[in-house]
Amino acid sequence: MPSATKRTLYERSLNRYLDQMFRERIHRIESTFPPREAISAFHAEIIKRSLTDQQRRGCLLVNSAIESAPHDAQFLGIVATFLEEVEAFFLRCVSQGQREGTIARAHSAEDLSKSLLGVLLGIRVLARVRPERKLLEGLARPVLGLLDDTIQSRSRRRARTN
Repeated sequence: MPSATKRTLYERSLNRYLDQMFRERIHRIESTFPPREAISAFHAEIIKRSLTDQQRRGCLLVNSAIESAPHDAQFLGIVATFLEEVEAFFLRCVSQGQREGTIARAHSAEDLSKSLLGVLLGIRVLARVRPERKLLEGLARPVLGLLDDTIQSRSRRRARTN
């Protein structure tokens, strides 16, 4: 275990990273875009950030989740709490979009939020090994498609009957 000084510095760095890289992004995107577009914009920014990480340092949150959290209850708490914040962002967007009719209701808002979180984490992990646009966008595309599934099907059926 690192010394108290290193541990405190690491904890402050992680919290600052979460504030600047994620909380700021969530606030900015959520206050700028409608729900469906907010989810797409969030994933697009994460993919862009992943592709521009020339040193492949990856995401400090994901790195902490894998390396520190399993062995340190305090870091586990920080990581788990933040992942709940991201999932809550997705849940707010999906729930609002479903109420407005801009996001399909084929799946529950809770399940879609969990899937969006899983894809986000997958993007950040894969980007360390294979930072390829086609791969990362291909990972996000199907889950984003779930948001539109029934809306597009309904539109196609209407177009055929008219």
